[in-house]
Amino acid sequence: MSRVGSLASDNMLLSQLLNSQKRLQDLNTMLNTEKKSQNYAGISRDSFNLVSLENQHDQTVRLIGTNTTQKTKLKIMSDSLKTVMDIAGRYRTELGAFLSKGADDPDALGLVQQLSWTHLTEIQSLMNEKMNGNFIFSGGKTNTKPVDITWGSLTQYQSSYKQATVSSITGQLTFDNAASTITAANAGTFTGIAAGDSILISGTASNDATYTVASIDATKTILTLTTAPVNEVASSGATMQPPPAANTGNLTFSSAGSTITAANAGAFSGYSAGDRVTFSGTNSNNTAYTIASIDGTNTILTLTAAPVTEVATPGVMIRPQSQFPTTRSGHVALGTNYYYKGDNMQIDHRIDENRTVTTGITANDPAIEKLMRAMLIMSQGNMSQVETSNPTLIGDVIQLVNDSIQHDPSSSELDSDLLTMQYTIETHVTSIQRAIDLQSNFKATSESRLSDLENIEKTEIVTLLTSQQNALEVSYTAFGRIQQLSLADYI
Repeated sequence: MSRVGSLASDNMLLSQLLNSQKRLQDLNTMLNTEKKSQNYAGISRDSFNLVSLENQHDQTVRLIGTNTTQKTKLKIMSDSLKTVMDIAGRYRTELGAFLSKGADDPDALGLVQQLSWTHLTEIQSLMNEKMNGNFIFSGGKTNTKPVDITWGSLTQYQSSYKQATVSSITGQLTFDNAASTITAANAGTFTGIAAGDSILISGTASNDATYTVASIDATKTILTLTTAPVNEVASSGATMQPPPAANTGNLTFSSAGSTITAANAGAFSGYSAGDRVTFSGTNSNNTAYTIASIDGTNTILTLTAAPVTEVATPGVMIRPQSQFPTTRSGHVALGTNYYYKGDNMQIDHRIDENRTVTTGITANDPAIEKLMRAMLIMSQGNMSQVETSNPTLIGDVIQLVNDSIQHDPSSSELDSDLLTMQYTIETHVTSIQRAIDLQSNFKATSESRLSDLENIEKTEIVTLLTSQQNALEVSYTAFGRIQQLSLADYI
């Protein structure tokens, strides 16, 4: 045996060579990935800070994303409300111009009614804005169109709602139970009332109630009222207008009790006393009835019965119920939310870990309702004599528009207006934008710190890599020379 080195020394040298190769490989990996380590163990001293900062960074990125989305939604809402405000301002000017001409000018009346209906449909479109496929003014019911004007046209609406041309205070009236009629002492008293109209009578001894007119004579002196229904069980194919809140099932008409009973409990929950309902698809009861009362389960409608025989002295008040009410609490067959199909859910949006904003702005806001109600009042039929039959109506409508723009504290209307809605939205936009700015600053700072913790200094690694590569080459050369040594070389 002539080798100088031993097995132990060779193993030690090989181990050092392999360690040098591993260090060279690690440095190559670091240079290629620009990361100090491929796992947290490689930077164990900074791993806790790194994980915590990564979590905060990721949460901040998510908040920036959700805040940006919410800001976009609020911007769309703000733009819609600004357009509604512009419409309200123009409409107020148009009403002022109409008021100066008078309702007896047919061209002016036709124009302002067409403008009222056009503006109404414009507001409907603006309140039905969507973002990412969701309606933004419908509260929590984002899949439901919030505003639905059930009348398809101005003509269709005017067939349902019209101003009265009848004198509101009559002369002597005779109520006949047997004939189910009301007869006026003065011919023409009931001009303006038509078959199917619902009228509210007050100032009598026994007949203060709401009745449905079945017919009217040619002299406009005798009203024949809708009597009790004919006994019948109508199949579920029978329909009601306005439609019920739920499927009624079979309907049972009772002449003796003057009632209509639905097979399904709660089907009549959308109706109230005084409503006029029209039936079709029955065998014997295709007509309009006026509801006198409704039971606690919203299943049984009791109808207005025939009047009590009476001769009423002059001064009785007759008010057609086909007039669109001037107050939100006024009776509307469709309910106080007569156009709104969403809900009133208040949606909270979290802008950071500690703050939320409530963005519960819906198309059911009183400011929107007041403006739409004003337009619906002006769109009614039989408006040509409104200055005689209801001389304050146009002024009341203008005041309603004013109140929708900026609420008058002395008004009995609900306390909300378009200016407040816009201010609320802009306040939320400002809060969210400030949060986005702070979060963007933290994101940039955290990314810089994460880079310091995770990433290499490229120049330093290249220097170490070159040095390690040279050291490995020298080690290989030395190992080769050692392997060549022999005892014979020293003899």
